[in-house]
Amino acid sequence: MMKRNSTFWALMISGFGLVTSLRGQDIYFQEGNKSSETWAKTLTQAYQPELVMDGKQILQFQQKLEEFLIRENKIQKANMTPEDKMALLSELARQQRAEMSNILTKPQLRKYRKVRNEIQPIAVVVDTLNH
Repeated sequence: MMKRNSTFWALMISGFGLVTSLRGQDIYFQEGNKSSETWAKTLTQAYQPELVMDGKQILQFQQKLEEFLIRENKIQKANMTPEDKMALLSELARQQRAEMSNILTKPQLRKYRKVRNEIQPIAVVVDTLNH
């Protein structure tokens, strides 16, 4: 049973990440919208005092955040149990931390990992009207 569940999660995560790998991480191909762009800017501003990124890093960081916000939104909208959503969102957060290592310096990455849960906590949105 455990093996089957891990296979399920691997397929689910790869399915949500498939678009990004096929299109070279093109955030617009992932159906980005103004709200994900705005939220990515807001989060980047929240991280900036902690990470002190340069101009190039800020842009890359914001774009990467937007990619993950789009993927997070897809998970939140998916028809699955809150437990399954939480597992996928936790894996997505792990992937985000890993990809930030391509943008941030080692000291910045250590700080990012420290403050990420404060600035960008993992949460499952439950539609109580439909459950």
